[in-house]
Amino acid sequence: MKKIFLLLLILSSQFNFGQTDTKKIAPKKEIVYTNLTLNEYHKLISSDKKTLVDFNAKWCGPCKKIAPYIKKINEEMNGELLVIKIDTDKNPDLAKELKIEGLPTLILYKNGEKKWENLGYLQEEKLRQLIKNEQK
Repeated sequence: MKKIFLLLLILSSQFNFGQTDTKKIAPKKEIVYTNLTLNEYHKLISSDKKTLVDFNAKWCGPCKKIAPYIKKINEEMNGELLVIKIDTDKNPDLAKELKIEGLPTLILYKNGEKKWENLGYLQEEKLRQLIKNEQK
């Protein structure tokens, strides 16, 4: 009985049961998908927001290098940008259908229309510039 009580006490301190914290309730801005179909992909990129699709893999060095500033740019844009991260190892069929031939591959869509695509490492300032140019 003491073990159960202790477990509940630990859990309640970790999850703040009964309290509302808007930071914890806020929707996730960066989304990671697995086993995504082509149809589901097309629905995602049809958003009225600018949508940056990041095709990556855990083993990809350049993917790891750009990930922190993609996250930072996304946070700074405060909901104006939807970032979709697609691990090509977990979505091989989708990567093949979309002809993703190298990593990282970044594609920016606006209202479902492809605005630009980049294969390979992209410096932070260049990525910011490309996203900003699509705000017009």
